[in-house]
Amino acid sequence: MIEIDHYYSLGPEWQKEVAEKFNAKYINEKILLMPESYGKGSMYFTEVIPGVSVTLLDIVVSEQVKLNRRKSEQNLYILQYDLSEDGNQLEINKKKYELGDENNLGLALIDSQSPSTFIPVVNKRVFTLRIIVDKKMLNLHIKDESNTYKINKNLIFYNYIDSDSKILIHSLKDCSPFEVGFEAFIKGITLKILANFINFYLNPKEHDFEIIRTETDALSKTIDYLLNNLQYQFPHIVFLAEMAGMSVSKYKLLFNKTYKIPPRQYFIQEKVKYAYKLLTSQKFNSMYEIILYLNYSKAKYFVEQYEEYFNRSPYDDFVAKDSNTVLKKDLSVSYS
Repeated sequence: MIEIDHYYSLGPEWQKEVAEKFNAKYINEKILLMPESYGKGSMYFTEVIPGVSVTLLDIVVSEQVKLNRRKSEQNLYILQYDLSEDGNQLEINKKKYELGDENNLGLALIDSQSPSTFIPVVNKRVFTLRIIVDKKMLNLHIKDESNTYKINKNLIFYNYIDSDSKILIHSLKDCSPFEVGFEAFIKGITLKILANFINFYLNPKEHDFEIIRTETDALSKTIDYLLNNLQYQFPHIVFLAEMAGMSVSKYKLLFNKTYKIPPRQYFIQEKVKYAYKLLTSQKFNSMYEIILYLNYSKAKYFVEQYEEYFNRSPYDDFVAKDSNTVLKKDLSVSYS
């Protein structure tokens, strides 16, 4: 077993220490590449705004690793969001918690003054987003001792990831930290997720905890299915309801209540966002290839959906393979 001791801070110095202990490649004080002898993947870190930083761990370890976080010199909170393929183990004050698996809770708020150990699952994708926050920014929001989610002084919050934040984090899964614009993208995601957490914690009465506690895992299964199958057409609503173990009417009601959007509209929205990534990837020779790849029965449907969401034509974004030139053509002529 490999054991690495580290700490957290708002600056990059903590990640530099981890890189040295791992003997890992460290790039621009932001990207740590996992040595092949331990596995594969990366750890990305950046300061977002004064008092807020974020680190994204996206790795697959080939042997068991223990990341022992010691007490920080700074007074911080660590918001840990885990969307890993299987359950990771978090140990705080000799108490163990499971994070990451779709059947387990995925969110923890940890005091940086309380040491912890993180043991990532072996040979599975580990995907965790950790927001490091100055305590002064959140202290006013966690002083209420009557809050039902305050467990103890070591682990303050342990719950499901809220729906909006889960979608935001999921959008990072297909991104590379080496992509142009990644830093700005993850900073925006981080601030939105932090705002979601503060809003959720400050306004507990506005949230239906019964749905969050008993139905979120079922809805999440269908969300994960939709996000992993954007290449195909929208599945039948009956199929999604059966996957969630609900009647069609209940599934539609809870989906709308939780995500503030109908299932089909949500799928279309995420599909065109995925299309944007394909259009700008420079991996396709023509728009027609993308339309076929996304299984649109008619090209005009794709254009209509894209224009409705982005308020611009997909041709405004398309960059052909091995070209930096944006191509614009008349779709009605080329792909009718």
